[in-house]
Amino acid sequence: MNDLDAASLEDVKQWFRALYGPNNAVLVLAGDIDLTTAKDKVARFFGDIPAGPSLARVQAGPVKRATSRATMTDKVPQARIHRAWSVAGYGSADSDRLQVLSQVLGGSRSSRLDRRLVHEDKLVDKVSTYVQPFELASTFLITADVKQGVDPAKVEAIIDEELRRLVAEGPTAEELQQAKTMLEAGFVRGVERIGGFGGKADALAECAVYTKDPGCFRSSLTVVRDTSAAELKAIGKRWLGEGSHTLMVVPGERTALAEEPSPTPAPFVLPGPDAKYTTTPSTVDRSTGVPVPQSFPDLKFPALERATPATARRSSSPAATRCRWCSSATSSRAASPPTRTTSWVRPASPWACSTRARATWMRWRSPTAPSRWARCLAPVQRWTAATPICRR
Repeated sequence: MNDLDAASLEDVKQWFRALYGPNNAVLVLAGDIDLTTAKDKVARFFGDIPAGPSLARVQAGPVKRATSRATMTDKVPQARIHRAWSVAGYGSADSDRLQVLSQVLGGSRSSRLDRRLVHEDKLVDKVSTYVQPFELASTFLITADVKQGVDPAKVEAIIDEELRRLVAEGPTAEELQQAKTMLEAGFVRGVERIGGFGGKADALAECAVYTKDPGCFRSSLTVVRDTSAAELKAIGKRWLGEGSHTLMVVPGERTALAEEPSPTPAPFVLPGPDAKYTTTPSTVDRSTGVPVPQSFPDLKFPALERATPATARRSSSPAATRCRWCSSATSSRAASPPTRTTSWVRPASPWACSTRARATWMRWRSPTAPSRWARCLAPVQRWTAATPICRR
């Protein structure tokens, strides 16, 4: 917070003037839209916004540092272990392979850390590993919520043991395939949506911002599919050795960690707008608020199709009639059409079927235990007279 506290209002305004221009932004229009329409709408609604300065991209990389640790107390019910490594940046093959390694180590309930710490030794309530990808450098994280009464040092030792074993021996073929499947399935589930985190628009914008290639996810998926166990071993040795930072949060009174003082930077001179960008006159009256659509596309639904499953067709022989509810053969004996009631009475025959009632109402078992069968009632009421229903 020292850096933020030291910033003046003018510093904040200069920050926005420098970085929040349209030439430093990515706009994604995703959905049922074509390129010509998209360009026309963007030019109409945003073409009058002047460009800001064009700034050079910062060139940096993962931080090389010595292994360190810190402990803080806070008003929490149990201890939590955070361990982090600075690793390869977004869009690199190493970052994608670290996603696979993270999935094997602690990315699911069947992962190595989950099996050991949650299910077998029962030392933690939750453990997880994940990669936070960023342009300059990503972060590989392990977090564990230690059970009350358990020594956090014991949990740390097991995390070290499982990580070293995975890096030394590599994953099994089953673990590797499961990790690849889960990562790809997670991406596919995300892009089934148009917007939101992980949706189509988000995936395109993220790739454009970080790599200048809106389709960079294709190469990432290819790297994940082609990753071998030997490559995961090499990646683990390269990035997950020395250089981690561990933060231990333990129950107690809240204490703030000491911060480094904020330096006084040299005065920032805002460059002028980039002359290669021009604006177009606006025809939009922004005083009226957000534009309201005047027309809507016609909805197109697929043609309705009907079919009767073979198990639901009535046979000419009463003995071969099958119940649509349980798919078992029913007796040829049939009860009279039941009255319209929801009372619970014992049927005269355990194999009584009704085929003539327009709406079949279930009568069952005993007045003392209707809840066991209550869930069966609603769907049965929708079945028609042609459908035989057992009343067992």
